[in-house]
Amino acid sequence: MILLGLAVIAGCTVIYSALFSVFFRLFHWAHGRVHGRKTFLHDTAFVSVVVACLLLGNLLQVLVWGIVFVLIGAFDTLELAYYFALTSFTTVGYGNVVLTGPHAILGPLAAAHGVLMLGLSTSILFWVISTLLHPLAERYARLYGETDEDGRQQTTP
Repeated sequence: MILLGLAVIAGCTVIYSALFSVFFRLFHWAHGRVHGRKTFLHDTAFVSVVVACLLLGNLLQVLVWGIVFVLIGAFDTLELAYYFALTSFTTVGYGNVVLTGPHAILGPLAAAHGVLMLGLSTSILFWVISTLLHPLAERYARLYGETDEDGRQQTTP
């Protein structure tokens, strides 16, 4: 069962990486198209799309776990399997639905996978926001100049 869990993690990672690769290309394409014309509304819409894509990518991975749980006979319905996979993936783990016997090890593996993927999603979102804010930070520095830790104006040579 451990090997099955690791195979699911590897497969999901490949799927997520492929989605991220497409997203990365779209990000650079879209970011380049609005360069110089960006507004708060553009950035807000873009971050909203990024959050939706990241969420969709993670929910797709949860679906893979749910399908695997049904295929190995751990659950009778996809709905219950998806519920368990989602609570494991997000580490909520209510405990009202549990895996037993040889399948039990898959719950903690799904949880560990979820922690890693949600952390990766967080870092991607941080990167997107940092990239969007970078021109604003540069403009702010040009307008108001650099300051030291005491708030005094620094002169640049």
